[in-house]
Amino acid sequence: MKYTIAHHLAVAIFNDDWSGICASDEKHADDFVCGLDGYLVPLEWDVDWKRCEITGQHSDCVTVFLMRN
Repeated sequence: MKYTIAHHLAVAIFNDDWSGICASDEKHADDFVCGLDGYLVPLEWDVDWKRCEITGQHSDCVTVFLMRN
């Protein structure tokens, strides 16, 4: 399954570095990741202006793929 997520959240998720991420975005991302049955891998690092599936806000987004456990 593919997801479109904000680039800054993808960087935080993959690097486990939440510095500079506001508390509400961190909470949304944590809820999103904890609800997944698997783990995310980057699919496309091309940045496009789209709606983030984590926050619901428009942002520079990337596409990630869910790998099932």
